[in-house]
Amino acid sequence: MVVYATARPAIQMIQVGWAELLAYALIPVSATLTILYRSDARHDLSGLTRLGYLFLVSCTIFVVVCLAVATAICIACIFVGLARQH
Repeated sequence: MVVYATARPAIQMIQVGWAELLAYALIPVSATLTILYRSDARHDLSGLTRLGYLFLVSCTIFVVVCLAVATAICIACIFVGLARQH
């Protein structure tokens, strides 16, 4: 949250929709990659192989979180719609 609050003014200055979306997508992936890289994850791999593997794991985590949020929003919309019918 702090990263988004800090980066928001700089990203909004871009004023290009796709670039803003790209920046907001890269922030969590790069944060996750940094955390994984500094951890003890997969030290058996070397150099670029380890970095590529951790990047794929970071992207997978990002996609799973996005799908979980989208699912939660859909479920909430369904429950709100059902509550309004009764």
